[in-house]
Amino acid sequence: MRNTVILIRLLGTLVVCLAAPPLLFHYLGPALGALGAAGAAAFWYSQYHRPTWKERDGPFFWFVAGGYGVIGCTLLFCLGRLMGMA
Repeated sequence: MRNTVILIRLLGTLVVCLAAPPLLFHYLGPALGALGAAGAAAFWYSQYHRPTWKERDGPFFWFVAGGYGVIGCTLLFCLGRLMGMA
């Protein structure tokens, strides 16, 4: 594939997985934000799977692990707000 196609696909994945759940939370509430984060985690896993610890020197490991971190924090924040803790 050409580089522009790969870049557009990567940007689309980043928008869907990292930007959509916080926007759902902000505009539609914590329940839909949590559902969006859970869906984003499933989509992220289907695209990148789990990074292996032996590959931690490369940028791909930190990209995938960072994506899981952002999605996980969003999910925890949404669930906390949903339960009235935050």
